[in-house]
Amino acid sequence: PIPALEPMIDVWAPNIARYRETEFQAQQLKGDSVWWYVCCGPGKPFANLMIEWPAVDHRILLWQNWKYGVTGFLYWGTTVFRDNCEGEARWPDVAWKPATWRNSASQPHHGDGQLIYPGPDSTPLSSVRLENLRDGIEDYEYFWLLREAVTGLERSGVTGHEELLAQARQALSVNESVVRDLKHFTDDPQVLRRARTQIARLIERLQAVHAKPTDTAPR
Repeated sequence: PIPALEPMIDVWAPNIARYRETEFQAQQLKGDSVWWYVCCGPGKPFANLMIEWPAVDHRILLWQNWKYGVTGFLYWGTTVFRDNCEGEARWPDVAWKPATWRNSASQPHHGDGQLIYPGPDSTPLSSVRLENLRDGIEDYEYFWLLREAVTGLERSGVTGHEELLAQARQALSVNESVVRDLKHFTDDPQVLRRARTQIARLIERLQAVHAKPTDTAPR
């Protein structure tokens, strides 16, 4: 954040490597929105959407969104494959070039801005990375549903479920075995899947409690 710009900006979107929790939460306390983004950077140890990086990286990005209360994810492009579709020698007549953003051969960014591929007659074809990112967005929605279920039960006045609520609140903070911070997170997809399963079960349990009929008959 630049103080001179603060009166004119109400949505901040730093590169994820430039995110500073204290700085940007201060903007949120003022009522501004905070997003973040990845592109050709940052590199490791951050998560990003490069082809050769572990697939869990593509999904963990949205878990980091939730953990830090960052409500938007910006990505600059999905169909940047001009190097394969311009000029006389074009794919599929020549090999596909996965390096994007006109990169030098010494520092290629494979797949940056390239989450969709051109199929026959320009039919868009999904990439595994796009589907992993989609799964991460669905994971984010699970967190949202869990928070809504916790809030609903708290407001209902129903008692006797303190342990369940405690488990749900702990899950909402994102277990450190999945994400400790922006540079430290699991590379084991099974760890992430187990955490998602736990969240799903907590949602079901909380919704079941909230759905139980209460005795409202006059005494």
